[in-house]
Amino acid sequence: MRVVPSGLVQDMRGSIGGSTFGAWKGVLYMRNKAVTVSNPQTAKQQAVRVALAGSVSAWRLLTAVQKAQWEEYAQQLRGNGASDEVVGDMGIIPQPGRTKSGFNAYIGVNQHLRSIGLSRVSVPPAIPQPELVGTSVVAYTGSKIHIEFSSSAKKAGTTIYFEMWLKGHWKASHSYIVVFPEIPEPPAIPPAIDVTTIRKGSGDDIQEVPFSALVPCDIFWQYRVVRSDGYISPPSQLFQGVVIA
Repeated sequence: MRVVPSGLVQDMRGSIGGSTFGAWKGVLYMRNKAVTVSNPQTAKQQAVRVALAGSVSAWRLLTAVQKAQWEEYAQQLRGNGASDEVVGDMGIIPQPGRTKSGFNAYIGVNQHLRSIGLSRVSVPPAIPQPELVGTSVVAYTGSKIHIEFSSSAKKAGTTIYFEMWLKGHWKASHSYIVVFPEIPEPPAIPPAIDVTTIRKGSGDDIQEVPFSALVPCDIFWQYRVVRSDGYISPPSQLFQGVVIA
């Protein structure tokens, strides 16, 4: 774009917003500023992309009946969708019930399963029901979060996991998922777990930092149950605590 100077503006150089101004052979011009997109190709990013590509390919191989089942699952999620009251304004677990299509539901369920080391499923899981979430008791002392949790209802032929989401109460803190070992069948008691780190940073510089380097440390956390058939329970209420030394 050519810029015509006036009595008020004889020269313009530099950038404003997305535009760069300059002069060439006495003629003022304006052009769009180049945008650099960050794509660091980290091992984690590449693993996610490979898993996503695999899920997309697997969706194409599903039968018409299976795809219809996923469409019905997505419709039920939209109708059932957990309200904001379940999590509150500061919830840190993404809400179920916002899936737009069967394809999105299939990809979402299987990407989550792959992220915690479980196999891909072709048939949609049951619609989330709150009663499957286990209860827990937490202590925030000793630069750690000490968690004792109860067994939850289990479907025959599946394994079930307890998933906890953590987030620090500060800028540039990120949701951090802790996946617990498989929950045993009652009357066996699940082993207590100590969480000793939290995730912080920004962009490509996100690190897991020990609580011992941050105490006292304000945190938020929620939990839910994930089953090997793709079932993901609604999130628990949002908890807040202070980890101390």
